[in-house]
Formats: sequence, structure tokens, C-alpha cells
Amino acid sequence: IVFDKTGTLTVGQPEVVDARLSAFLASVERPRALLVEEFLDRLGVALTDPEQELPALLERLNQLSPEFVFEQVPDGSIQARRRLAILVVDDEETIRDGLQSVLAAEGHTVLTARDGEEAFEQIKSAYADLIITDIGMPRMDGLELTRRLQQERVRTPILFISGVVPGNLQVIGMLEKPLDLDVLLDRVNRVAETPQPGGILRVGDRRVDLLRLLHASEQGRSLSELVEQWQWRPLIILALLRLARVARLRAEGRSTAE
Repeated sequence: IVFDKTGTLTVGQPEVVDARLSAFLASVERPRALLVEEFLDRLGVALTDPEQELPALLERLNQLSPEFVFEQVPDGSIQARRRLAILVVDDEETIRDGLQSVLAAEGHTVLTARDGEEAFEQIKSAYADLIITDIGMPRMDGLELTRRLQQERVRTPILFISGVVPGNLQVIGMLEKPLDLDVLLDRVNRVAETPQPGGILRVGDRRVDLLRLLHASEQGRSLSELVEQWQWRPLIILALLRLARVARLRAEGRSTAE
């Protein structure tokens, strides 16, 4: 469906709509709220029946957008929130599946793990925006998982399900069982409203935390060990390490000429 400036509705040209939506997404770095008129003007389209056509336009935009979820909020404006990669860790299958279903419906990508050991393997070379983990689990519990991740310089926010958190562990909050979905989604939305930390780079369909990679290298891990962990060719690892050093200099406010 294509909506032109005159409001004419043309059927059978989805590639034109996709091109306009893709151009809009390419121009978005830190999305801000847009009035519907401003949003449509940036797309170069007009709608004849906004109540029916605007939801369809937003649905297609979200299908094309890997980074953000766009939605119309009660005041009528178009707003965007980050599409998160979330790791859910719980030994209860019903909780894992339930959280995956709820969070996926909000537009997020959700991975699951049955315990801390499985979660640690999944997060070894990947970047997640949020980890939601139970505390009491077999093999490796949520507390030990958090300690291991912080030792590895994993900067992902962690949200605990039930229990008491020792003061030396940095987490963003605690959810009590039975889970209140409104509270859960409020916590998730707070993370989604927070800009992605610096030093996160998208490589193909994966994201890598450059500062974590650099830390691993400086802790004495060999190039072959880094290749095994991150599953990239040696030349890519070396290029990422160079970018990581630049990212750290920028984070420290130092000249990249150093």
C-alpha cells in the first residue's frame, strides 16, 4: 500500500512503502516523539483513513526496524522505544515460557536459560540489553551468575526474581513472586528508555561489547581463546580490539590520536 501526498491510496506497490520506511529508519539515531503530521511528512505520505491506515503503517515499520518499536501513545504522538535483547533465566519452565511470551509481545527478542550455567554460556559472546534471573536454581544460582558476569565486565543490567541481594552485587531491582506483569513491564520499559551504553557495536546480526572484549584481551586471553569465545575470524577480532581501544579513549575523554 502506498499513500501519496494527495492522499491517494494505491495498492500493489509495497516496495515503494518499504523504501520510504527504510529511509526513515536510516535517519533515526535517537528517536524522539513525533506528532502524526510530522511523522507522515518525514515519510512523504498522506492518509485518507488514519484510524485504519496508520496502524498498518506502524506495523510494517516495526517489521523493518531491528532497533526500535514505534507506537502511537494516548496523546496521539508517535513514540519509539528500544527493542531489547532479553535473557530470561529460571529453572521453572512455566515462568520462562510466560515471560518469553509477554516480552516478545512487546517487540523484544527473548532468549531463555534453565540455570545460571546455561545463561553464562549463552551470554559468553553475545550482548543482551537485560537479564532477568531467578536466584535459587540448580548448578549455578542467580547470585553466582551475577558475580561471574561482573567479573567478566558484562555491563548488562540484571533484574532479580525474588530473594535478597547482597550489597556487593549491582542489580537494577527485584521482582517478587508471583510476578506482577505491570511492574515487570515498567522495569523493562525503563531499560528501553535508557540509551544503549557506548562501545556496543553491531556486527552483522550480532552485537559485541567492545570494552568487554578489550578487558578479556588485557586479562591475558590469547587470540585463539578470543576467537573460540566470540566465534569470529582472527582478523575480525584484531579489528574489533583496535575499535575497542578507540572506544575506551573516547569514554575517558582522551584523544584517539593516542
